[in-house]
Amino acid sequence: MSALVSVVDTAIREPRTQRLVQLSDLFESGALSDATSDESFVLRLNTHVASRHQSPGKTPPADLISAISDTGELHRHAELVAFGRWLLLDGCPGMKSQGGKQADPRLILQCVATAIHELRIRPALRTEEIETGARQHRKGEITKHDLATRWSRLFDQVVKPTAFDARLRSMRRILPAYLAYLRSGKFTVSGKEIRKSPEIAKVLKAISKASTPGVSQKTRTAAPVPHTPAVLAPFQIELRYSSSDREAEYRGLGASAVANPILPYLVTSSASTVASGRQRTDRSDKIVLKPDVIIRGAYKVDALVDRIAIFVDTVATTSVTALHDKISRATAAKTFVRDLTMVTPRDTWGATLPVADLHKKSGQHFAILIQDPNAELLTVILQAIERDFGTTGSIQVHMIEVAIDFYPKNTTSVQDAILRREQMVGLLQRHHWTPHSLLRDHCPSVPRYVDARQIYAEKEAPRYLFAQQGDSFHSDSEIEQPKVRHRILSSKTGKDIYLGRVDKRDSQAALNVIQAGICDGDQL
Repeated sequence: MSALVSVVDTAIREPRTQRLVQLSDLFESGALSDATSDESFVLRLNTHVASRHQSPGKTPPADLISAISDTGELHRHAELVAFGRWLLLDGCPGMKSQGGKQADPRLILQCVATAIHELRIRPALRTEEIETGARQHRKGEITKHDLATRWSRLFDQVVKPTAFDARLRSMRRILPAYLAYLRSGKFTVSGKEIRKSPEIAKVLKAISKASTPGVSQKTRTAAPVPHTPAVLAPFQIELRYSSSDREAEYRGLGASAVANPILPYLVTSSASTVASGRQRTDRSDKIVLKPDVIIRGAYKVDALVDRIAIFVDTVATTSVTALHDKISRATAAKTFVRDLTMVTPRDTWGATLPVADLHKKSGQHFAILIQDPNAELLTVILQAIERDFGTTGSIQVHMIEVAIDFYPKNTTSVQDAILRREQMVGLLQRHHWTPHSLLRDHCPSVPRYVDARQIYAEKEAPRYLFAQQGDSFHSDSEIEQPKVRHRILSSKTGKDIYLGRVDKRDSQAALNVIQAGICDGDQL
């Protein structure tokens, strides 16, 4: 260690190290070379990086559990610790094994730490105008030269840039697997899920950017971009539950023996969809993402009336409570009753109730919503109303809600049935759309409301497949709108869409509700 580094360590970094170690279990003092265990190495490396940051900031979390936010996002002081635990202690769960010589995990962890430190100090370097012109025109990227420079200052070791070629390749393979493992919700600490590691995600983005050393930004902008045909390689989307408890609830006893659900896709060239075989010019040289899932013969489909709303006028004046009680005594059906002269905007059953008619007398005009109706049940309900209150005029049907049920067919096992059911839920969540123009006159004032995929938790806003991207009005189906195309093509994603049913319905969001009763024993 150089004399200058030794002086800086004594004057600045050692007090910072002592403070970090005293405040948090995420840190440990001591030299990296003296670490006797992988856990000690991870904590010491985390301290080595944190103590060099010019702005220590607020008090660090007391431990790894405290460093996980309610949304599963890691505090910056815990990102190296969690990654090191996954990489060194847990053996990289979720990452496919690869033949050949394996990278030294401690060396990879040091490279990630170096990249994090590089990204942390860059704003200060730009502010102080220390950066060179070469650094400015590749701002946001991290190259092997950046890593070599920062490594020598961070670890007081001179390493040639070429030594980082293989290390960068390993990082580009390992970091995506780690971030995917976080998104799966399987990385838990005392029951708390870790889902996001912002700084490591930035590192992956920085090392993944293409770089052309020695070429100015002006030259790169002016240079022609060669046409590169798209690689039509298949891919898959991971389907998951919001928690391990939900997974066990919906999968039932077969959960432990079932593989992780996925939705596979094939990437094909666009083809004609008309009998003439001629293709629209705007679709030439385009690709199509097609789910690679067999539907025909793999599912049985049933349709049934889930709910019905009727309008009934009574001869005698009564109340909502009295009418509901009479129906409840006559049947065990689940019903809701509203007086049509006192309807509020909150009274919506998928099809908004009509505006109150002030010319009609209260207590004689009712809307009745009936769950799981059939002819016999409707007859009993209407007879009970007629017997006690009398009816006048015709019974009008206001709304019929139809449920389409998909049941796995010709399955080889319970596990196969579970996976098929989960795939169908994933398909419907991503490929079942209703243009707002096809809805009835109760179409919401904001077309985007019909795109809602899921309302997961009480008091939570509806979840959408595509992120808002500054346009909260237009529906995803309005593809002719530039803002909608930007929303769909953007790399920014919406909130996670979970397997399982929605928790509640919402008057704005869902006239189309996708639910999954995956563990219903009579349906497997």
